[in-house]
Amino acid sequence: MTELTKTKALKDFLNNIGSTVFLLNTICVGLDRVKEEKITEYNNSLRINWSSEDPVNDSQRARIYANKATIAFTVDTLDQYIRSLVAKDNPRVFLEPQLLNDLRDNPIGERFDILITKFQPIEVYWAPFVQLLICWRNRTIHSHAKNTLSQKDIEILVENKEIIHKNHSGLDVEITLERFLNGQGPTLKDTSTMVAILIKSIRFVDSKIIENDLGKEYIIDAAACQLKFNKKDPISEIKMIWNLTRERKQKKMYNLLSHFGLLSGNTNEIVQIPLIEEVIDLELTKVLTIINRNET
Repeated sequence: MTELTKTKALKDFLNNIGSTVFLLNTICVGLDRVKEEKITEYNNSLRINWSSEDPVNDSQRARIYANKATIAFTVDTLDQYIRSLVAKDNPRVFLEPQLLNDLRDNPIGERFDILITKFQPIEVYWAPFVQLLICWRNRTIHSHAKNTLSQKDIEILVENKEIIHKNHSGLDVEITLERFLNGQGPTLKDTSTMVAILIKSIRFVDSKIIENDLGKEYIIDAAACQLKFNKKDPISEIKMIWNLTRERKQKKMYNLLSHFGLLSGNTNEIVQIPLIEEVIDLELTKVLTIINRNET
């Protein structure tokens, strides 16, 4: 059964970040073996030079480095998600000029705040936690970074400490905040929690985009983008598709959108999606007008 499930931006976001917590944990499991001196030599096929005179200290330093690298990569992935939503050569999610400019031109913290505020997340503490992640990343990458968490965000996190403790494996958010405010780095648990909350937040935002913001323009743009990816000319291909019978036109469009990542499920068992059906029933001239608008 086909379903309209996610934007291309979310598909790419999840491909990049989906296994982050598992991979970080895998690194830490290996480092724990180093710490216990159960790993003292390695395979020559690794083609590296490594030895440790102080396994306890070296494994701890490597663990801190892995944490820092994870939060840097995670915030970069968030940045790419937002950029992908508003990139001029991607399907158009938002049509409001001011919103597009705001999501393109501001620092990542402000852009995330604009996006999450538009949709009001399920849990009030999600947005402050992501802002904490962004601030921690900036301090990690830029040693002289001055940005800090707002007092309002700190208050929201503290006020929700019990539900955070319940929902996130017993995390004490007050201790997490104390580490941040004292200039310390995040623990493995801090990082895992921030990454998990970011993923929940972006999944939620994307579900609301699918529910409220996608229009016929996005469906046409997505089909045209996939045709370009297939190294085909969108104009001539759409003309050819629109000359087919409606049944074959429908199958072609659902296949294109499925390959683009907008649909999940078996396109051989099509459950009609009203928005896509509206596009299929558009006159060819209207479809070409939207594609030509994107080419100018």
